[in-house]
Amino acid sequence: SALSVPQTNDAIQDKIREDMVKGKKPREIFDLMLDGEWHSRDELADAMNLPNNKSFGTYVSALSKVTERGTDKKIRLKDMCFPCGRP
Repeated sequence: SALSVPQTNDAIQDKIREDMVKGKKPREIFDLMLDGEWHSRDELADAMNLPNNKSFGTYVSALSKVTERGTDKKIRLKDMCFPCGRP
């Protein structure tokens, strides 16, 4: 049969989380960003009750394959995370 196209974003997001996002904290950041919006590191760190320090930067870097940078150094998940469109 033809390649199955995901009917929802959930399936592909679960796969990305499993295959491309390593570690508990990066996965939490990934989950926070599933709203499809732009986020600053400060916002994400605040949401996780963590300081926006070098360690936090490392967690964010772990998501570099699935995030893109915008203006003001904000980041969001790439379109590949939302095959059925952003929420």
